Amino acid sequence: MDLKNVRWGPTVWLNCLRAFCAGFPLIFVGMFLSWNQLGAPHPATFLIAPVFVALAYLMWVPFFTVVAVLLGAFFPPAAMFAGVMLFAFACALILGDPLVYLIFRKRPHWVPVETFRPINFTAVLYVKNPVTSEAGRVDALFR
Repeated sequence: MDLKNVRWGPTVWLNCLRAFCAGFPLIFVGMFLSWNQLGAPHPATFLIAPVFVALAYLMWVPFFTVVAVLLGAFFPPAAMFAGVMLFAFACALILGDPLVYLIFRKRPHWVPVETFRPINFTAVLYVKNPVTSEAGRVDALFR
């Protein structure tokens, strides 16, 4: 992966938007799994959970990425653990991608990519600078 063409501000924005939107379906999953044990959730949960999911994403995905890259060469079980955790984040973020896709269809300037698929099975989506090929056309900003 060539990181010199990545636009970091839009990349962070896009991935935080994905995490924030994943918080809404995760609320309902959590309510379904804990309904009999805890009773009805507090109404503030619907407002706070997406923010916590976005903050958890900002905190843990870079950490597990660094663990996978730096420690993976010296201690392979650490890379395996980090890979499993990134896979878990990717599975959780899939829940928010359809909502981000709807935002992209209604307000395309909020999602800083040329195209966005309803399902993106990856923990991090990179927004790249446009790269001009030999034919003179601009390649896609989105992988």
